[in-house]
Amino acid sequence: MNPPYLLPFLEVVPHPGVKQERVDRLLTFLKSVGHMPIVCKSSPGFVISRLQLCVMNEAVRLVEEGVASPQDIDRAIQYGWGYRFPIMGILEFIDVGGLEILYHAGRSVSAELNRPDLECPELIKDRFNEGSIGTKTLKGIFNYESHEQVAEDDRARLKKQIRVKTLLDEIHREDGAWH
Repeated sequence: MNPPYLLPFLEVVPHPGVKQERVDRLLTFLKSVGHMPIVCKSSPGFVISRLQLCVMNEAVRLVEEGVASPQDIDRAIQYGWGYRFPIMGILEFIDVGGLEILYHAGRSVSAELNRPDLECPELIKDRFNEGSIGTKTLKGIFNYESHEQVAEDDRARLKKQIRVKTLLDEIHREDGAWH
């Protein structure tokens, strides 16, 4: 992600022949200089570019279809995702909200728009069919220890979200976004 001196995220794509010890040393070094690396396999676009590609293309489609203005699409990202995702990742968000929501929304929106690409991935369908719908059942995309731990995580997340909201609200007020 760019600019790398401002954004801590990095994708590390080790060659299959590289020893894990070397990868671990690199990860330790990157973390020590303030980066947040992930390890992924070589794939077109790797992780973040593939995710961005989906979101950017869908944002433009929404504008093309007249669903919302470019300004409102950007506001939706800034004031929706921008407030939520500093605290939790997208897959954690799915588990917390419940896989059943993604399952039903994917089926409904895909059918209404005649867009098979919006159908849920097989992983979501499989988990839904086996009743593993996230934090409610202690299994979804991730596994959870106990309902007590889920509740504790929810409280910690809420405290962090309040801090993020306070900071972002201040920034947006300074920018004149709140008229």
